[in-house]
Amino acid sequence: GWRLLIDNPAFIPLAAATGGFNLHLISVKDIEVYARAISSIDLDIFITLFEDMLRYDGRPTLSRVNVPTLLIAGEKDGITPLPYQQEMHQAIKGSE
Repeated sequence: GWRLLIDNPAFIPLAAATGGFNLHLISVKDIEVYARAISSIDLDIFITLFEDMLRYDGRPTLSRVNVPTLLIAGEKDGITPLPYQQEMHQAIKGSE
């Protein structure tokens, strides 16, 4: 199964390079710990959770945020592109 991938010496460096991780901010060892934890989840359950995560839209909750909020944004953010970051800023009253 997919758990066997974790033991393949090429898997972690490949996952690190292609998995959306910022290798300037996270070590390959941390990615290995994450991958081992994820691999303990049944593949069907993991796929369901991942698909649910991709479908989730948290925008309706942003207007309910009522605490001081600092958004740290970047033009080259590959996870949350700048237009989405700007949308969050506009939706969270008083955010910086």
